[in-house]
Amino acid sequence: MRKIISSVISAILLTSLVSGVVAKESKTSYEVTFQAEEINDLSTLFIRAKNNITDYKSTPSAEAKLQTDGGVEKNLKVYHTTQRLKTERNIATSEQKESYVTYYFYGIPKEVLDNKSISILGSTSDEDWDSSYSVKAYSTYYWDKYKSTNGDGFKKLTKVTGGWTISDNKVSITSREVR
Repeated sequence: MRKIISSVISAILLTSLVSGVVAKESKTSYEVTFQAEEINDLSTLFIRAKNNITDYKSTPSAEAKLQTDGGVEKNLKVYHTTQRLKTERNIATSEQKESYVTYYFYGIPKEVLDNKSISILGSTSDEDWDSSYSVKAYSTYYWDKYKSTNGDGFKKLTKVTGGWTISDNKVSITSREVR
């Protein structure tokens, strides 16, 4: 009887130790080494972009064009800024993960919109955001940069959003299409 009780207690103790180890191994622990509150004010972000204020210097530049239904194109200047939101370190492997958000701004002057049907074409590769722009379009990219201890790394796009604001009450957007 003592042997059975001793075996049952040993089995319970062994099971609790093993399950504790398994739970610990499956749960990855991260240490937050940097965290910032995201800037959400578009005017503040545009000023940062205009003044080349960025937390990540290797952000790809972008170009954008306005195109009429007749095929006439106009190049636009594109501003961008990147903010580092968080840095985490994997305690077990020392792998580092940095989270960023990048904003691209496209100002569309009123003279381009007058009596024209346009679409915005954008791809990655002076003035303030003021009333001379009838429509102010922006796109937002959330992404993570991973770096292992041996120097290898990669980037992962996690979320994309965008929108526009209309500052001229005589302008409206009737055909809303992203391509």
